[in-house]
Amino acid sequence: MVKEGPPRHFAETTPQLPTGDYSYTLEIVMQMQRSMGKLEEAVGALKDQLKAHDTKLDGVGKEVQGIAKEVHGANVAIRVAIAIMTAVFAVAGFALKAYLDYSIAALQHKP
Repeated sequence: MVKEGPPRHFAETTPQLPTGDYSYTLEIVMQMQRSMGKLEEAVGALKDQLKAHDTKLDGVGKEVQGIAKEVHGANVAIRVAIAIMTAVFAVAGFALKAYLDYSIAALQHKP
């Protein structure tokens, strides 16, 4: 059986960290930094494009609203014109009927 208790031997020196060339690690970090810069630039460009598209969509929306107002105005004008033409044709029809009734009556009562 092993007796448990405080250790009998202690380290005589502090452990040494590996010393070496960290240029590969530095190169990887620099490439990552370069890639992050490119990503930030791309995201900024996408934001600018999005703003431009929003501006274009706002312009299109205003054009569509203007066209909708023009179409509504045209519908109202056409309905008014149809109402006026209906009234004119109704009056003309009554006048034509009255004239034809008078003419037929006049032809039937000839002496």
